Amino acid sequence: MSAPQMRWAHRVMAKIIASCGNVCNACGSDESLTIDLIVPDGGKHHGRGVIGRACYYLKEWRRGNLQCLCDSCNTRKGDTPNDEFFADLTQKRNISSSNTSIKPGGQCEQQRNSLAPGQQGGGVL
Repeated sequence: MSAPQMRWAHRVMAKIIASCGNVCNACGSDESLTIDLIVPDGGKHHGRGVIGRACYYLKEWRRGNLQCLCDSCNTRKGDTPNDEFFADLTQKRNISSSNTSIKPGGQCEQQRNSLAPGQQGGGVL
């Protein structure tokens, strides 16, 4: 892997995280952010190198299947489907549905659309 390819991969992943608002979709933290699949794939992407993961995440981002989670929330979620994870999170925090604004994956939608290839300001992703 060349240095330019590695820099590209890191830029892609940083832009994906930025497109999700630079915050954890579950707890709102802005530290130790990771990229998480909304619909889990059983960890198929974990065996890839940085460039392979960046390409995979880019494809999933275009499909709308990514969200940002902090390392702690991502570890807790694992391969749990998003609906189950957020239902369990809500129950554990004893938050009523009327007081929660959690919308799994929703924070990426606006940015993903604005950064799509061919759009003004887009093209890198």
